[in-house]
Amino acid sequence: DGGTNAASTAKYKVYAEPNVSAISPKAVSNSAVSTITITGTGFLGGDASAGGTGIDADISQVQLDDANSTILEFDAASAKASEAKAVIPAGTIVSGTYSVKITSGLGVSAAGSVKLAVEAQKPAISLISRQSGSVKETIEMTISGSGFFGGIGVPDVKKVEFRETSGVFGSIEITGFKATSDSKIEEIVIPRDSPTGVYNLYVTTS
Repeated sequence: DGGTNAASTAKYKVYAEPNVSAISPKAVSNSAVSTITITGTGFLGGDASAGGTGIDADISQVQLDDANSTILEFDAASAKASEAKAVIPAGTIVSGTYSVKITSGLGVSAAGSVKLAVEAQKPAISLISRQSGSVKETIEMTISGSGFFGGIGVPDVKKVEFRETSGVFGSIEITGFKATSDSKIEEIVIPRDSPTGVYNLYVTTS
């Protein structure tokens, strides 16, 4: 007679793909090397040793979903099924908020609501080479300060603007400037016949 066998001793297991549930710290600077701890599930495991037919679920890659899909160094030796540590390099990642993706034999973790904020040093102004000028002059000056490369080793200044303090005359947005180092912006030109007044200076990076 036919029928169904008893529960087999050979088993088949379906694993979930890796999942990231927390990142600590939640924010790091892009100008310094930082270690983050990633918490979740499915980082280690599988049964690849079972006759060579199973899945190796161990982590093979940790990656940011930034524009360059930056692959992060991670400590495979200390990884656990629910925790892994990875290194955020200095000077290469543009500031922004990114998912951290875990890749293993079980797949790639989805980009979810858990994000890592990579922050650039805010620009700071310490000195301008000209502090006044005539309305009938075209003035060229240099700005000294810090944070003009945005922590990524290349010029990152998006805007240079002079804002009149009373709010009556608005602002003067500068074009043609050059951030020549993390601490200097050159070729700042204030055009002739700019409105008279006292101006605050603002530098914006990405």
